[in-house]
Amino acid sequence: MTAPFEARPSAAGTTPAVSTSADLYVDSHAQCAGADGSQWAAFCTISAAAAVVSPGQTVHVEPGTYYEAVTFTRSGTSSAPITFVADNTNLGLVMVGSVAQQVNGSIFNLSNVHDVVVRGFLAFGSEHRSSS
Repeated sequence: MTAPFEARPSAAGTTPAVSTSADLYVDSHAQCAGADGSQWAAFCTISAAAAVVSPGQTVHVEPGTYYEAVTFTRSGTSSAPITFVADNTNLGLVMVGSVAQQVNGSIFNLSNVHDVVVRGFLAFGSEHRSSS
């Protein structure tokens, strides 16, 4: 079982090949092993795509629930931004976060990156309140 806030490693524990297409894909129902971000071998977490995306690429995230917090570590450029798009449809939304665990900090952490666009996601999480 994987922790809800960590990207799932590949089955072999190695860095998978990454699609060189202008578009990368994420699907919560995809198999993690052998994923390269292509339409036919989508990443199973948004974090996996965030770890390898390059300037100018668009990451399409399929509808589903992604139990993770995403830390973006790669920047785009002013002429080639990195774009993450929730491909919401009338059949489903892209939801990111956690209900069962407390979320500390942001569900989307964009600290120290630039030229990254995040569009259309529904972020959710539990809120921890201490009683005084």
